[in-house]
Amino acid sequence: MNRELEQFFTRREYFNRHLPKLKGADRRNDIKNLGNTCPSCGYPTLDERNTWEICGICFWEDDGQDDQDADKVYGGPNSDYSLTAHRLEWDKNLKELKKDYTETARNFRRIDELIELDQESNIPEIMKLIDKVSDWFDEGRKSALQQNL
Repeated sequence: MNRELEQFFTRREYFNRHLPKLKGADRRNDIKNLGNTCPSCGYPTLDERNTWEICGICFWEDDGQDDQDADKVYGGPNSDYSLTAHRLEWDKNLKELKKDYTETARNFRRIDELIELDQESNIPEIMKLIDKVSDWFDEGRKSALQQNL
């Protein structure tokens, strides 16, 4: 396992254990089941897998790529990124964000704390925090778009 992505895989395993499988997780014939989280950031932000949905946190477009082909660059919606490269870049950015004193940084740190406890009963609080974080990113995108108009 890539040491830099250890927290990503811990997060993903937690959600795979405690959340139901997503629709579309069985669409690929070469994989038994895709995970139920965004393949890039590991948060449960997608309504369905392998349907070109864009993650509201890390902005990876889910084209069905996952662990088994993470090092390949397919082009398309994710440009010149392999999934592994995007994971590493997102992880680096997330670590920087968590150093901040903002509410969003506190929310990400709290999500990590709750995942570390590995209790299914923490899912409701985690999902509320993920919604808050997603809203923060969404507001940032809207602001950026308005500035460019």
